[in-house]
Amino acid sequence: MRSDMAYVPRVFERLRRRLAARRRIARTVGLWHHPGYSAPSLRRTSRVPGLRPDRGARVIARLLDERLIRPGDVRLPRRASARSLLAVHTPKWLEESARPETLAHVFGLLPEQVDVEGLLRAQRLMVGGTLAAGFAAVRGGLEVAINLGGGFHHARADGGSGFCVYNDVAVAIARLRAKGFSGPVLVVDVDFHQGDGTRQIFAKDESVFTYSLHGSTWDPGGDAVANLDVRLLAGTGDREYLETLRATLRPLFEQHRPRLVFLVAGADVLAADPLGDFLLTEAGVLERDLWIARQARRHRAPLVYLLGGGYSEQAWRCAADFVESVLTDRRPRTSAGVRGRRG
Repeated sequence: MRSDMAYVPRVFERLRRRLAARRRIARTVGLWHHPGYSAPSLRRTSRVPGLRPDRGARVIARLLDERLIRPGDVRLPRRASARSLLAVHTPKWLEESARPETLAHVFGLLPEQVDVEGLLRAQRLMVGGTLAAGFAAVRGGLEVAINLGGGFHHARADGGSGFCVYNDVAVAIARLRAKGFSGPVLVVDVDFHQGDGTRQIFAKDESVFTYSLHGSTWDPGGDAVANLDVRLLAGTGDREYLETLRATLRPLFEQHRPRLVFLVAGADVLAADPLGDFLLTEAGVLERDLWIARQARRHRAPLVYLLGGGYSEQAWRCAADFVESVLTDRRPRTSAGVRGRRG
């Protein structure tokens, strides 16, 4: 009898979560993904042997399994056009980026391992996802627009590196500007690696503030008129990380007053990540992303969420936990732990 009584609340809670997700996905939350985001040749990269390029697909599978979304809820982006890419990148770089030896350098592959069409298709689709999410956030009334890919923050106007060929955030902002959006933008980059390419592209643009909280500096030089780089030491855990984030980012929301926020939500800050040396837990990463989302909501700025880096087996779960939390207004049972202050 007691087990039956305990079962009833669980059923009602699952139903409540599903109904909440249906309302959110219909009104305030958008989700973009495409099977083409996964480039199989990346599994052979020397930088992360056995890399799983299917994080987004695994997130979708979990959401479907828990019946929080339906297949038709996932929006399929189009590949970013050459015109869109040229709004940020030089013609020379677009030509060079189609060469096997260039992509070998960007992705840590041997030239003979490079699948040019597959890699560029994946990148252009993910740039297209960020474009679509950005426009839906600005014009479609979404509070949170989630692209389960992108965050290519190392790509500069004339080059690429670190798995980044084209800078999707910069392309989205440039196209939004071309279509009349003039509000201030805040790029919040919490990937383990510095968002050097985004900073370089907007170095002279006061309307786009680039914030990077990282443990690996890629470009220590160069001035930017609206930028803050914060570096943390190896071994940084949840508490110190979250305290630093709140102390340094909260004032920027107050000062810059963004009308649009891009979040590069790198999961390579996890303790298990082979390309980072922070010690964050999955609960810590979830608290980080939800806190940033709350700040954006408080300032009535729509949020565009991007995956960024993440090279451990646990990385995909960070994105899945965030999406589930946004859809249901409940933290997943697997991510209980660090809560911190909610303000």
